[in-house]
Amino acid sequence: MNAFIGGMVLVALEVLGDYGTVVYLNIPTFSIAIFRSWFALRDFDSALRLAGFLLIIVFMILIIEHVLRKNTKQVMPANIRPLKRKQLKGIKHVALVSYFIFILFIALGLPLFHLTSWAFITFSRIYWNDFGSQLINTMFLGLVVTSAIVIIGFVIGNYTRLKHTPWSIVVSKITLLGYSIPGSVMAILVLFAFITLSQQFNLLLTAGLGMLMYGLIIRYLGLGYQNIEWGFKKIGLKNNEISQTLGKTYLQGLFQIEVPLLKSFVACSLCLGVH
Repeated sequence: MNAFIGGMVLVALEVLGDYGTVVYLNIPTFSIAIFRSWFALRDFDSALRLAGFLLIIVFMILIIEHVLRKNTKQVMPANIRPLKRKQLKGIKHVALVSYFIFILFIALGLPLFHLTSWAFITFSRIYWNDFGSQLINTMFLGLVVTSAIVIIGFVIGNYTRLKHTPWSIVVSKITLLGYSIPGSVMAILVLFAFITLSQQFNLLLTAGLGMLMYGLIIRYLGLGYQNIEWGFKKIGLKNNEISQTLGKTYLQGLFQIEVPLLKSFVACSLCLGVH
């Protein structure tokens, strides 16, 4: 149930922050209103107000999500019954396999086919001179940003499960706000913030990778944090409490017992961050 609700929230945030698809299909949305106020009408103040109103809507959605997930059972039971496989035969087997093949083709096969065909069509127009260095820089940037997202998400997730206060709830939900804003809007807001700080402290903060890494971390922190939060809520505090009765400290129980249990959730956060 938690995964279902969390997935719905991520889809809702993706739809609220989408711009390219809705422009292509000519569908009026909130993100289009922000861009038109900004670029077409040259009204930066109105664009900021609209972006702030969008953040309020997103925050309300996150509070509703927290209320829906509050009373659900989240701790992993001690005696887990493995699911028994049921062998399908006949028309049921064919229908199920056909259904999954169709979903895989629509979600992955068709887009991959178009991307591959377009790559072959434009292959002769690709500039290969700096391709190697660009690939290395991209991989390095992705690795650093993803690692930072996982570490920050781990710290926030551990804090929110220990402190059941309104402030901890607010902190956990703020991590998702960046994902709800269109990427270009987030980039301009980060640039505006860094220019303001540079003018205040007489420092050159708008050059280098620092500003880019900061913007990417703020943008995609919610993706990595969601999975780690689910992992912490699923394992609970019982394992750590038992380790403390055996003479271990909280940090020893965290890194020696709970971190191995969170490997699948951390791996999922890494995959989502790299994307």
